Amino acid sequence: MTSSQWSSREVSHVVKIENVPSSITDRQISMAFRIYGPIVDIHNRSTANETAIVIFEQEQHALRAVQRTNRSIFYGRKIKTIYRKSVKTGRICANYRRGRCQLGSHCKYVAFIHTIATLTRILACRSLHQLPDGSFAPQSTASDTNSAASETKSLDKVSQCFECEKAIPHAVGVRCHSCQGDDKAAMYCVPCDLSIHSSCKAMQKHTRQYQMVSEQTFCNECQITTITPTIWCGNCEALYCSSCDSKAHQFKATRNHKRESLQAKTFEDPHKLKYVETTPKLALSSESESEIEEAPQVKEAPIVKKRQHVGTTPIHALSSESESEIEEAPIVKMAKQPKVSKNSTHAPVKRTSESESVVEGGPKAKKARNSSKSRLSKVSENSTHTLVKRMEAYHASSSTLPMHLSPSLNSFERLLAHDCAERLGLEHCSTGQGLDRHVVISK
Repeated sequence: MTSSQWSSREVSHVVKIENVPSSITDRQISMAFRIYGPIVDIHNRSTANETAIVIFEQEQHALRAVQRTNRSIFYGRKIKTIYRKSVKTGRICANYRRGRCQLGSHCKYVAFIHTIATLTRILACRSLHQLPDGSFAPQSTASDTNSAASETKSLDKVSQCFECEKAIPHAVGVRCHSCQGDDKAAMYCVPCDLSIHSSCKAMQKHTRQYQMVSEQTFCNECQITTITPTIWCGNCEALYCSSCDSKAHQFKATRNHKRESLQAKTFEDPHKLKYVETTPKLALSSESESEIEEAPQVKEAPIVKKRQHVGTTPIHALSSESESEIEEAPIVKMAKQPKVSKNSTHAPVKRTSESESVVEGGPKAKKARNSSKSRLSKVSENSTHTLVKRMEAYHASSSTLPMHLSPSLNSFERLLAHDCAERLGLEHCSTGQGLDRHVVISK
């Protein structure tokens, strides 16, 4: 059955094959699909999109072919087959009237042909062709040419999708330089671009360019027709004006979206273009200033608390022990004065007796010193921190140089260093400013 015979059929069972190699011929496709049933016609619809159409006589044969060949390997490629029932309609093909119908006999609409019946119908039309004198005249050829010229001019203003052949006057068009059209790069709408160029890795490598098709587009966020969008976001797949773009892409999750500026010929506003360029700079500078201002508040507050806490309780308890060891003689003299002036109680008498025994240098003094050393050793034994062991080694060594601790110590380690220095009888202080502030231990 030829294509002219198929065009007269009202219902046809079509199997669309996707991802077909461009080098495959109609004869190879026929040999692969004729085992499922008689084939009416085979048509390579588009070699650029790598699709083919096989038409069967019966529906069961087409369904069997789809069931057996879907997602199968065909000449080294994994093809996808889709069944579609095409029904002929009595409507006239608009593309054929304009002289642009590329489907030919495969078009489901009826071709517009001037026959004798249509000419007589035009002559009998009183509302359109009645002249002032009451006579009837056919439609002039000049009006046909003028109408055709006006239709072509209006069609040139509106872009047409290369795949679905639909007009895209109020959307973003995707021009692919790898898919060759009739006279220039093929233009796709966004849904067709996603379905075609995501099918395989070879189509994903095509160089595409997003561009504004019409000047009457509107922002997808605010949807105000008076404001022309200037930015296309590839991740959001939407158009934005300058104000909506700054609101939608001010967060960290959307800040790295791939955006392209769409500059129409009649729309040139330098103020908005500068605002779009400086928006990310303002966002970044505000964050950096807030981080710099918050940093010293976090660092200074704990340092003041550490000094107050270190100077309250542990210094008095430890300084009494150090004074009892180093300055033993003055304590004995001060204890003798209340004994002469007034009758002292039992507690001061014991203190004087203990002080006298210390001055005499008997065995009791040696025991007291040994007990103080045992206390110092107990402090180091209770803590297993490396900082305490390091300070013990410095205390036991004969070095007189000061020991500078690392400025990267945390708050607990700084408190531990001050406390350990007080217990070991070492001098300690904090020097430096900011990040260079550290603890210095000396003898």
